[in-house]
Amino acid sequence: MASFPTDDEFTLPLDFRDEMNFAEFPISSVSDTIPVGQKTLVFQDRIFDRGKQSQTTRTLTISGSEMFGLPTALDDEVLLGLIQLSHARRFEEKKVYFTRYQLIRLLDWRNESKSYERISESLSRWLGVTLYYDKAWWSKEENCWVDEKFHILDNVTILDRERRYSRMRSAEQDPTAGYSSFVWNDVVFSSFKAGYIKQLDFSLYKSLSSPVAKRIYRFLDKRFYHRDSLRFKLKEFAFDHVGLSRNYHNGEIKRRLVPAIEELERAQFLQPLSATERFVSVSRGCWEINLIKEGAGRTSLVANTANQNVVSNRPLVLDALESRGVSTGVAKQIVADFSETTIQEKVSLHDELLAKNDSRMSRNPAGFLVSAIRNDFPVTPKRKKVTPSPKKNDTRSVAQVVPFKPQLSSADEEREREVTRVLASMTEEEGRDLEERAIKNANEFLYRNYLQRKQGGGPLFETIRKILIAEEIARTPPVATA
Repeated sequence: MASFPTDDEFTLPLDFRDEMNFAEFPISSVSDTIPVGQKTLVFQDRIFDRGKQSQTTRTLTISGSEMFGLPTALDDEVLLGLIQLSHARRFEEKKVYFTRYQLIRLLDWRNESKSYERISESLSRWLGVTLYYDKAWWSKEENCWVDEKFHILDNVTILDRERRYSRMRSAEQDPTAGYSSFVWNDVVFSSFKAGYIKQLDFSLYKSLSSPVAKRIYRFLDKRFYHRDSLRFKLKEFAFDHVGLSRNYHNGEIKRRLVPAIEELERAQFLQPLSATERFVSVSRGCWEINLIKEGAGRTSLVANTANQNVVSNRPLVLDALESRGVSTGVAKQIVADFSETTIQEKVSLHDELLAKNDSRMSRNPAGFLVSAIRNDFPVTPKRKKVTPSPKKNDTRSVAQVVPFKPQLSSADEEREREVTRVLASMTEEEGRDLEERAIKNANEFLYRNYLQRKQGGGPLFETIRKILIAEEIARTPPVATA
């Protein structure tokens, strides 16, 4: 039979884990109190679903029980402790045996009756909480976002001192006698077993005093896996990934976030930024937030304008407009007045018409792009008119049409030379692997454009392809071989 450590024998695990679905969205209030009468929490965002090639809305609804209500920040901390207890047993069984003293030691709580009572209350609360994931639960086995509805815990047994000693006397041969226990729901346990978990610096997490800082840390620690620099819409970040009240306006959001971010800076998790670098006004009433992992090369990140998540105040769409001949002043005004989605749609329309030598693009392609955005031209291009065959004496021919070639800056040309040099140093298989990783880690705008232009090829596709590869090289520089 398996043996279980007594309280005296119990030692803290050597490493710690976090379940990544629980890191993506909050599963509790970010405060320690819930407004009277509130029974649900709802978090929602929109992402680009690469499988469907479209924007998808993800929604998580959390419903508390009538008796115990919604989980708070402290309950979230207890649940994270349960994950560590299960990890210490290598996620072998859904049912995990433990004592409240062991959980108190894990969480660095005071060993007092209040802590024991708070753990019992928390486990009762989690037993009554129902999570409704609408295209928001990542199934590693199915490799897609799915719908799931479940309780996190299916069963909880808490033994007080009297009941514990009674069980130990009556079942001396039972190694589980005297232990409390909890049972994971099948959905959660399947995610553990499938490996949708990540390492967690639990010591850093426990060192944070602010529940907001703890929530930000778990979310960013997951997202920093692919990039050291991230950029989010301020309200989506604050409301749907941190859990701040939706009643806050932009100024209040910043005031709530700043102390937590400063705590993460002091913990050397986030790189310090000035207020103007941290919070960027995109248009009237619309702000974005920049977050860089400590240790990331800030200079190179600012220079890498091909990446939409860099600290530079220049959005990706601004570069997209300027690279197509729109003046800087006009481009900035468009970015301030129109959504990124609208601009991206019209840029794609511009490029498609230009590649087809559409007559509307013959005189002033940049002017057409500006008009398309301001006048909301339909995305589906007009059918190209059939051009009569040239007469015998006509010296013009289709072959004389100058193909479109993106105008490259010196930085762009240097990037292309670097990509060419790296690919030339690799085998064909290594080059394919590099490009596949680049596509997998690409931002949504470049990923869509890559797929749209891959079949037709051409100079614009090659430029996009090399941007993706250059980003991947910057993330994971190739190791030199003899």
